[in-house]
This record gives sequence, C-alpha cells and structure tokens, in this order.
Amino acid sequence: MINFKQAIFMMALTLSFPSSSSSEMYIKDTSINQSSICHVEESFRAGSQCKDGEIMLFIPVSGIGAGRTSIVLSSLVCDFRFNIIRTSDALTCVFSTKRKNQWAEFSMETPK
Repeated sequence: MINFKQAIFMMALTLSFPSSSSSEMYIKDTSINQSSICHVEESFRAGSQCKDGEIMLFIPVSGIGAGRTSIVLSSLVCDFRFNIIRTSDALTCVFSTKRKNQWAEFSMETPK
C-alpha cells in the first residue's frame, strides 16, 4: 500500500518532468495559416472558399438550422487535431480537406 510520503513523492516527480501534451505539439505546427481568415456564410461553399490550414470562420446567413449545419460542417472540414470552437450561431476551426471524398454526399462544393 502507498503511504502519504510516497504519494507526495510520485506527484512531485510527475509534475517535475515536462510532458509533450497535445497542446504543445500543435503550437509548433507550422501548417496553420494564421495570417488570414476564410469567412464562410454558406456551409456548402466552404470547400471552394477555404484552403488547408486556414482558419475557417462560419457565420451562417440564415439562423435556421445553424446548429445542425455547423456540426455537419465541422465533421467534414475541421482538422480535429486542433481546437474547434462552436457557439449557437458560429463555428471556427482549422480547415482541412482530409475528408474531401465525403463532401459530395453533403452537397459541398469542391475547389475548381
């Protein structure tokens, strides 16, 4: 059985070694284009308006069904290695074409 001193020692040992947490790894990622924002008002146009690594900001023109639309859009175009921020009327994330093969299923435009 672990006594109190051993527990404190293990906690101190754990806290003294830096870990490579996921947030540290992503801060070093240079694939994110932070110089501009890709503003999208119609979800089906995100694929033709944004490029890989851009910050996508989705603010729908119509508030009808915006919650469901932003969930579907995020599942299709957001890079899940990074934070995805969603409110009742907006969505922002790092844009990705990793699931591009599924876009047609949801009537999304593709780049020309």
